[in-house]
Amino acid sequence: MSRRCPSRSGAHRVRLRSDLRQPCLHATRIAEYPRAVHAHRMHNQGLSNETLFGRLLRAFREAASLSQEELAERSQLSWRAITALERGERRRPRPRTVRMLANALNLPDQDRDRLFASVPGAEAGQHGGWSTLAPVVAQLPAAVVDFTCRGAEVDQLASRLRLAAAGPSATIVAAISGKPGIGKSTLAVHVAHLVRPDFPDGQLYADLGGPDALVESPADVLAGFLRALGVPPSAIPVAVPERAALYRSLLAGRRWLVLIDDARGEEQVRDLVPGAAGCAVLVTSRRRLTALAGADQCHLGDLDVDCGARLLGRIAGDGRIGSERWAAEAIVTRCGGLPLAIRVAGAVLRRKPHWPVARLAGREAAGTPEPAPGSAPDS
Repeated sequence: MSRRCPSRSGAHRVRLRSDLRQPCLHATRIAEYPRAVHAHRMHNQGLSNETLFGRLLRAFREAASLSQEELAERSQLSWRAITALERGERRRPRPRTVRMLANALNLPDQDRDRLFASVPGAEAGQHGGWSTLAPVVAQLPAAVVDFTCRGAEVDQLASRLRLAAAGPSATIVAAISGKPGIGKSTLAVHVAHLVRPDFPDGQLYADLGGPDALVESPADVLAGFLRALGVPPSAIPVAVPERAALYRSLLAGRRWLVLIDDARGEEQVRDLVPGAAGCAVLVTSRRRLTALAGADQCHLGDLDVDCGARLLGRIAGDGRIGSERWAAEAIVTRCGGLPLAIRVAGAVLRRKPHWPVARLAGREAAGTPEPAPGSAPDS
C-alpha cells in the first residue's frame, strides 16, 4: 500500500495520501499522522519550533476540550491549518483567521486580546477593536534620587550593558557583588534606569531573596516573567527547561533588560538568562558569580570618607553638613563606609532638623542608641 521512503516524515505523507483514498479508515487514525510527523520533526531538531501564538492556540483548544479536527470544523478552517499554526509552521496568521479561531473557541475578551497580541507584528486596532498589544513591561524598581559616587562602577556597568545594542553574538551579562548593605541593589537599579532607553522592548525584574530569606526558585521567577510577557497561566509549561525555552523564544530578536537582584548563586540565574543577542542581564549577589558564563564582574567596596560625607549630606538635606564636615566624616567612619548605615544616619539627621551634626557624631562615638521614631525627643 505504501512504498518505502528514506524519511519517516516522507513515509507518513505517502501513507496519508494512500489512506485517504480508503474511506473505511477511521478519522481518529488520520488524526494520528500530523502528531507523528510533528514528533519526528521535533526529535530530529532537538527543540520546539512553536510560537507563542501556537502555544496559546493549543492551550485554549485543549481548555475547550476540542480536538484539532473539531476546532477546524467550528472555525471553518482546515485541520492542516490548525496543526500548522500550533506547530509554528505558520507564524503570521491573517487577522480574519485569528478572529475565526477566537469565535470558534468562544474566548472572553481578555483571552482574545492575548491571542491577537501573540501574532508577530500585531498592531493596535488591527484585529477589529480589541487591544492587540500587550502592556509595556517596565518592572524596574524606582531609583533613589540621592545616588552618590560610584562613578567608575556606573561607567563600567553601563558600558558593558550597552554592548547588547551593538549586536554581539550572545546575551550580555554583568554581575555586582559585595557584602550586605554595600549598595549593590541601589547601584544596579541606578544603572538599569540609565541604560533603559537602550532596551526599548522592556525590562524585567526579580528579587531572588538572597541567602537568608525564602528563596525564589527559577521556576517561580520564570512563571512570573512569562505572565508579564502575556502568556496565560494555562499555557505556561510545568517543567523548568520548557519554561526557560519559551522565555528565551519570547525574548529572541528583541532588546530586553533583565535585572536579577540578590541571587544566592549561579544556579538561580542560569535559566533566567535570555539565549539570543540583543538582551542584557544585570545580577546582584553577595558572592562573586565567577561560574556564570560570560559575566563581567563588578565588586563593591566601602565608600571612602569623602563620598560617604557627600551621601550623608544629600540624605540629611542641602546645606546641613556645612561647617560640620569633621562631624560628618566622623559619622561615616563610625558607619564603616557602609552606604546602608550612612543612609540610616542621614535619615536621623533629616528627622531631627534642630540637631547639630556633631550631636549625632557624639552619639555614634558613645554608642548611644537613637530614640525610636515617635518617642519623646531629647531636649
